[in-house]
Amino acid sequence: MTVPTGIPRLYHYPTSGSSQKLRFALAEKGVHWEDHFIDLLQGEQHHESYRRINPKGVVPTLVWGQYVLTEVGPTLELLDSWIAKPVLRPSDPICRYQMRCWIKRIDEVVHPANGLITYTIAGRRALRSLPAKQLEIMLSSMPNIRDRRLRRIAVTQGLEAEEFSEALHVHEALLEDVNDALSTRAYLVGDSISLADITVVPYIKRLEHLGLTPMLCLDRRPDLARWLERISRRPAFVKAISDYMSADQVRALSRAGKRAWVTIESILEI
Repeated sequence: MTVPTGIPRLYHYPTSGSSQKLRFALAEKGVHWEDHFIDLLQGEQHHESYRRINPKGVVPTLVWGQYVLTEVGPTLELLDSWIAKPVLRPSDPICRYQMRCWIKRIDEVVHPANGLITYTIAGRRALRSLPAKQLEIMLSSMPNIRDRRLRRIAVTQGLEAEEFSEALHVHEALLEDVNDALSTRAYLVGDSISLADITVVPYIKRLEHLGLTPMLCLDRRPDLARWLERISRRPAFVKAISDYMSADQVRALSRAGKRAWVTIESILEI
């Protein structure tokens, strides 16, 4: 299969989980990309100029040669087909099945829950500071009904929303299952990193950035904690995720999470 020529253009947002996993995969493959930032908090994903590239109004979008790639999961597998080394999909059929189960769980369950947690804890203040008309236009422009509903809940109800509690429990279940999977192996589906790890880790790292470290600590989930530390040291992770976040941004996220921790602790009964 012929790899497209030229430098790919990546339309993304630095702290978007979907953007992070695509950047991580590109970095693992040694692909250099051209940044085009889409400011989600200002609603740039809904501007007509971007919607012409990605009609769904979401990030990321990878434009490489003649191809406009808007679905992250299939794009990750396409990259692994285009670029042979390093291999990011296990050859064993059962392991590949398990990899796709992790990806499906993130896409369908964890991603929306993670977005709700992030916007409730760290984005709500900025969104509520927008003029009411601008905020309503932004919310109404979201084409996905589920995402629109959850974003509105984050803005209007915040930490008190039942959906926020449910989102926390979604993550608790994910953390338990990740820790269990890592009890007998170095990575989620084998002895080397795969698209499963690349897909899952941004959502767990988000909890760390938000200062929700008691959910991840070595005492509670030792195998997960060691896996997260090991992956965080990978050069591709540093390039794709750590380098896109300043120390000030991480501190701001952590402060927001610490302000919310009393409520979170009572919900999770930690």
